[in-house]
Formats: sequence, structure tokens, C-alpha cells
Amino acid sequence: MEWERSCHVEFGVGWVDCHMAEPGDVDGWTHEGVLVSALVTPKDCARCHVREHEEFSRSHHAKAGEILESLDNVLAEKAAGMPADIADAVNGCWQCHGSIVKFLRDEQGQVMKTGKEGKPMIDPDTWPNSGMGRLNPDGSKG
Repeated sequence: MEWERSCHVEFGVGWVDCHMAEPGDVDGWTHEGVLVSALVTPKDCARCHVREHEEFSRSHHAKAGEILESLDNVLAEKAAGMPADIADAVNGCWQCHGSIVKFLRDEQGQVMKTGKEGKPMIDPDTWPNSGMGRLNPDGSKG
């Protein structure tokens, strides 16, 4: 419904234009004969929005997720009792900073799939994930 009210509709941009996947994308699967992705990342948006992507990728906001591997994050986890109390991280840090989007994997390390189309399964501990510094599987941030 949001897409139907968006300016993308006015310019003829469809769902597949944004959710298009490349062969080998960890989040890709074939949906109704088209290779699509589970996630729309800044890298995907850059196909049309080059200037906006370049500006955002240089911003402090794009780097917000980098705190996840910093000493500041380790100290916050210790103070909050992580990983035992993930609610603090979800409602505190991750809400704004984002976290690392991960996919569920089997014992061999392969991404687990669901349904007849083989949609990759996002790790529910990492989704939903709307933080501005979200770290995406394609290497993009935000």
C-alpha cells in the first residue's frame, strides 16, 4: 500500500525494479520467474539514486552501524548484560544504529530456504532492522 502511494508509482518504478537481485546474491530467490532479493539496500537504490547514495555513504549516519564492532559497543553490552538481555540492544542501540542483517544457515553453512520458491530465511534476531547504519549482506550500510 505504501508503494501505491509513493512517487515511484508516478514514475513507473515497479516492485521488481527495487527488489531485483543478481545471480549469487545471498538474499536472492526466484519469485514468479524473476530473480528478486529479500532486502532492498542502499546498493540497490544506487542503481537509480547515484547522487543520494554517494552523499549518504559519506555521512555519519551511514557509519552508525560501525559501533557494533567498537569498544563502545562492548562496554554497552557488558553494562546491559548482553547477550542475555537482547531487548536492551533492540530497543536501545539497534533501533537507531541498526545491526548486522544475517541469514539462517544450516550445518554446512548454506543459507536456509523456505517455501517452494526457496526464499532465503533472514535470522529473526536481526530483523526487522531499520537502523540507519544497518550492515547489509551486500556490504552496503544503511
